[in-house]
Amino acid sequence: EGVTMGHVARLTISTIRKFLHFLQEAMPVRLKGIHLTNVVPFIDKILMLIKPFMKKELLEILHLHSKPETLYPFVQKECLIKELGGNAGSLMEIQKTFNQHMVDNRDFLIQLEKVKADESKRPGKPKDSGAIFGMEGNFKKLDID
Repeated sequence: EGVTMGHVARLTISTIRKFLHFLQEAMPVRLKGIHLTNVVPFIDKILMLIKPFMKKELLEILHLHSKPETLYPFVQKECLIKELGGNAGSLMEIQKTFNQHMVDNRDFLIQLEKVKADESKRPGKPKDSGAIFGMEGNFKKLDID
């Protein structure tokens, strides 16, 4: 709801490629499925742009739902928000509960933010974004007369 082609136009191929690299290579969880609900009619055009950067395994777990009812075989209604026909409460209620939970655990979260890795103990040479994504964005504009 509210997504237009203008939103998609703001995404660069580079941004999409970096996001998919993170999703497929660096995210520390194993995905069982990706479900997009209330997809817009032009989703096929968006997928044509990003398919070259997606692994076959990711394409296999990607599910597009034009209406919430097609999501029910995958996710129990008790786990879905009210706006998707579920029983878990409205999105606003869940946001308020989450925000209150963050406030209640503020001290713990501040302490957690101070935890850092000792990079001197990490084996191997550190990888930077240039090694992964190339030299993109490092070129100056040339004015040719």
